Amino acid sequence: MDNIMLCNKINDLNKKLPLIFNESHGLAFGKIGLAIYFYQLMRLEDNVEYGKFAKKYLDEVSSKIDTIKEVDIKNGLSGIGLGINYLVKNGFISGNINNILGEIDDYLFKTLSVSKYNEQLDTLTMIQLLYYFYIRLQDQKQDSENDYFFKEICIKTINIIYSKMGKITFGTRLIYDVEQELPLFLYVLSEIYNRNFYNVRIRKIVNELSPTILSSIPILHSNRLYLLWVISTIYKQVKLIGWKEHIELLKRELNLDEIVNIELKNRNIFFNNGVTSIFLLSDSMKDILGEEAINTFQQKLFRKIEQSEVWNLLEVNPLLNMHTGLYDGFCGAVLLLITCNKNSL
Repeated sequence: MDNIMLCNKINDLNKKLPLIFNESHGLAFGKIGLAIYFYQLMRLEDNVEYGKFAKKYLDEVSSKIDTIKEVDIKNGLSGIGLGINYLVKNGFISGNINNILGEIDDYLFKTLSVSKYNEQLDTLTMIQLLYYFYIRLQDQKQDSENDYFFKEICIKTINIIYSKMGKITFGTRLIYDVEQELPLFLYVLSEIYNRNFYNVRIRKIVNELSPTILSSIPILHSNRLYLLWVISTIYKQVKLIGWKEHIELLKRELNLDEIVNIELKNRNIFFNNGVTSIFLLSDSMKDILGEEAINTFQQKLFRKIEQSEVWNLLEVNPLLNMHTGLYDGFCGAVLLLITCNKNSL
C-alpha cells in the first residue's frame, strides 16, 4: 500500500472514531486510551480539532470514575489512572497528580488491603496493580508520608503476587502476546529495584525464579525476544549466576527475520500480539543486539505495518468497532507509524 493511500485511510479512521459508540472507559479499548490517542495526534499533527475530541473523551471518563469497579490496567481504574498520569506528565492536562488520582488511589488501596477483595484478583491483574503503584510512587516526594505509603503498598503487592504465582512456566506457548506473567513481573521488579527500598527481597525472589528463567528457551522467536528483553533489563540491576550466559544463549538462538517473515502474520500489527509491541520492545535492545541489527529489524517491522492488509478492512464497520483501541486496535499502530515518520525511520 502506498503512503498516500495509507494516509487517506488513517484520516478516514480518525473521522470515524468519534462517531463509534464506545461504552468502555479503559486504557486498552476505551475512552481514556482514545483521549491519549487524540491528544498525541493533536501534538504530532498540530491539529486543535483532535484536542477537542480528546477532551471530550477525558471528560466522559472523569464523570464516570466513581462508577467503575474493575481495577486492572486494560479495563479498570489502574489503567485510567496511568492514562491520566501520562497526560499530566506530558503536558496535555494540568493539575496536582496526587489530588487528581486520589479517588482512584483510595479504591485500589482498599482492594489490596482487604483479603476478600485481593483474593479474587488473578496474578496478571495483581502485576498490573503493582505497576500502577510503582508509577504513583515516582510522583511522591522522597521520605514523605505518601512515599512511605506507596512503598508499603508495593511491598504488600509483591508478596501477594509471589504467593499466587506457584509453579510457573514460560516459553511453551505457540503464540506471541504481551500478557505473560513471568516477564511482566520481572520487568516491574527491575523498575522497583531502582528505587532501592526492597532490594534484598526482590533479589531473593528473582533468585528463586532463576531455575525457570534459565531453563527457558521459548519456541517462538518473538517470545525469545520478549524474554531476552526482560532478563537483560533486570540483569542490569540484579547480577545472578548463570544469567549472563543465558542472555548470550538467547542471542545466539534468536532469529529476527523469523519474527518478521513467519511468526507475525500480515494482520498482526496491533500492540497486544503483534508488530507494534515487538517494535517497542526492540527499541531498548540496541545495546544487546546491536544498533545496526535493530535498525534493520525495525525498518522491516515498519514496512509490515504499512503493507498490512488490515488497513483495507477499515471499511468493514464490525472490524473497526472491535479494534478501535490502543491495545488491540488501529490507534496504537497509527501512533507508532506517525511517530516513526516524524523521526524519519
